[in-house]
Amino acid sequence: MNNIRLLALTYNSTDAGSFYRATGIFPDLRKKMNIDVDLFEWSQVTIDWSVLLRYDLVYMFRPFNPFAVNLARYIKSLNMPLWIDYDDDLFDVPPGNK
Repeated sequence: MNNIRLLALTYNSTDAGSFYRATGIFPDLRKKMNIDVDLFEWSQVTIDWSVLLRYDLVYMFRPFNPFAVNLARYIKSLNMPLWIDYDDDLFDVPPGNK
């Protein structure tokens, strides 16, 4: 059986949120499951269809800027599974919160 190939993308691989949700957990997940993970910051890799063909699934941690939104749309347009992790309840932010 082949390993699942996961492309994990984060804005900043060294911030605390990324540690607890991506860069800190995927090495352990790789050891415990039948999964190969490549982890990059968005700025470290040029992502197009030729790169995405290598993966079964794309994980994006906290996609918050227009670049990330466009990338997510592109991934979905290729009918690839996309796992987005915001790590916050963005549907319950009070209107006065800047």
